[in-house]
Amino acid sequence: MAESELRIAARVHGDRLKQIESLSLKSGSHTPDSTFCVMEAAAYVAGEPWSDHPACVDAVISDLLIRVNDSLPTDQERDRLLKPLIPRIIGTSSGGEISERRAWMVIDWSLRTVLPQIFRLLKMETEAAKWEAMEEFTSSSALARARDLARDLALARDRDLDRALALDLARDLALARDLARARALARELALARAGELACARARALGFTKEEIKDFQDKWDYSFLALVGRMIELKP
Repeated sequence: MAESELRIAARVHGDRLKQIESLSLKSGSHTPDSTFCVMEAAAYVAGEPWSDHPACVDAVISDLLIRVNDSLPTDQERDRLLKPLIPRIIGTSSGGEISERRAWMVIDWSLRTVLPQIFRLLKMETEAAKWEAMEEFTSSSALARARDLARDLALARDRDLDRALALDLARDLALARDLARARALARELALARAGELACARARALGFTKEEIKDFQDKWDYSFLALVGRMIELKP
């Protein structure tokens, strides 16, 4: 079936959505049963065969939601943040230019929104400001400066978490040399796991619950706003 036909045929099965609403989303992938991650639930609600990459959902959106699904610490967090997205993402399958643009939206969000949020949580204001000030990431031409900045950061930091985050970032950015790697880079840069590590680091350093919750609330808001923009992007 052609992608255009999938967009027309894809629909939300209300009875299946109600069933999913009565369950909790789980981490990881599963065999066909009553246990679902967010994307397995989307495939089920759309009436597709069991899969964590249903044909009716854009592959970049699937990649992002799987990464977030598996990074959230509890079923309650998955249900709160991801369940409302299930009916909205059905019918977003596009491919080609739209998927590529969505991939760059994830890259831009990861580097200019999430990374500064993490740095601010860790009281690294200078680093946060540098990443926020970078030009929007819409193609590989903007990544050279980001790679240099990530390498400089990796050399400058002496705390284990900071160094690990910076080295991972430098490695991921080094993968992106052309537009064909946009989806892979977007998948690597979904910094949900880094956010959880940053929260753990902040707790170990004695940061207040209010400071950590403020970071988590800002991450939630920016993530939902990103997915909303990705859904709204049309051919």
